[in-house]
Amino acid sequence: MRFHTIVVKNLLHRPTRSLLTVSGVAIGIAAVVALTSIAWGFEEAWVQIYTARGTDLIVTRAGSLNPVAAPFPSEVVDDVRGLPGVAQGSGVLSDVIGIEHVPVILIFAWESNAYLWDHLRLIAGRLPAGDTEPAVVLGAVAADALGKTAGSPIRIQHATFTVSGVFESASLTENGAVIMTLPQLQRVTGHTGKVNFVNVKLVPGTTDADIAALRDAITRRWPGFRAFRAGEAGERNAALQMVEAMSW
Repeated sequence: MRFHTIVVKNLLHRPTRSLLTVSGVAIGIAAVVALTSIAWGFEEAWVQIYTARGTDLIVTRAGSLNPVAAPFPSEVVDDVRGLPGVAQGSGVLSDVIGIEHVPVILIFAWESNAYLWDHLRLIAGRLPAGDTEPAVVLGAVAADALGKTAGSPIRIQHATFTVSGVFESASLTENGAVIMTLPQLQRVTGHTGKVNFVNVKLVPGTTDADIAALRDAITRRWPGFRAFRAGEAGERNAALQMVEAMSW
């Protein structure tokens, strides 16, 4: 009698045990595949944020292990705008906070005249009128989760805002986010005059060599900062690195 015949007979002789063993192995494999897929999905979603905005380079502090980068003075934004090859530069303040009954939600704040607003497609209402208006716009997913529509009041930290509009974005992450003007989020978070990212749009026709030179210039000019391309956003994000490490 051949060895594989003995194996087959043993499996068929105890079908319940064999079925449970196969099921256990299948569940284990599925769990590993699911965890790694979730990590890769998060990374792709983070890259999608910047590609949807038309951002080419991102400047932020290096070495932070916090999920949200540490704030720094907004004067850096003005300096970045003056570098060769930079068409537009915009300061961004982002945070993860609880809003009303939703315990965790991503919130972005952009300068009111930034190019970042251009990719949003309004499906209701309007964008905030300016830096002084206490207004926010919600991604379609965030609006559904919060139960808000254009014109609804919304409580963020200790301040009350009005939902001026609801939008859709090519970025799935932004669809689940709250967006407001930069001074408003600086006020409610106590980060007056600070941002935690600079989004940079480069001059058309900028070569890879030009980008490499610009990145080097940024890291030399501001020690402790880093500049990375939009496609590298996932691998440079500390929170995503932790998720991927835990999944492995």
